[in-house]
Amino acid sequence: MSKVTKKQLQRAIQRQESRIDRLVRLLAKKGYYDKEPEPKQLDQSVFDGVDEKWRFAAVDADGKAHRCNLHVKPHHERGEFWRGCTFPPLEFELIGEGYDATNWQNSLIERESKELTGSDLCRKMLERGDKYVMCLVSDSSQEDTLLDGYSAAISSMTYNECFYGYDFTWLYATPINNQGEPLTASEVGL
Repeated sequence: MSKVTKKQLQRAIQRQESRIDRLVRLLAKKGYYDKEPEPKQLDQSVFDGVDEKWRFAAVDADGKAHRCNLHVKPHHERGEFWRGCTFPPLEFELIGEGYDATNWQNSLIERESKELTGSDLCRKMLERGDKYVMCLVSDSSQEDTLLDGYSAAISSMTYNECFYGYDFTWLYATPINNQGEPLTASEVGL
């Protein structure tokens, strides 16, 4: 017998919850319940126990909730979030069905971060008004900024939320001190 990972177990639970939700709705439509059950509400609990890469979650017009790894705020189009998001490569995952879709266009939530680090920290420093933020940068992943990133002075964000400096853009940036060590939010006064 092979081991079941926590991720596999969570996905199996989500699939079962979706099936139960569909069954309850079907039974309610056939009159087995006095009223249809209350739809689920999307909240931060959808990020509990899942990889840190999942940054956003939203409900589509049909009540299906998904989470995605996109590093910029997704937009909605024709009843779905995530449409048109191809750069960087988008991953998204079904959370479940039966979520409240009455205001699906405004259902997007962003994962609350414990400590502001990496690209999020750089973004906040620029929003605060810092003229240049010395960073390690990469187009591969946030982790790659620390492994094999180039150093650059980031001066702004582009229209598509990339980091800009020296006539180049990057997807990920990790602010560093003058020794090349990653900075924390408390060290920069955030």
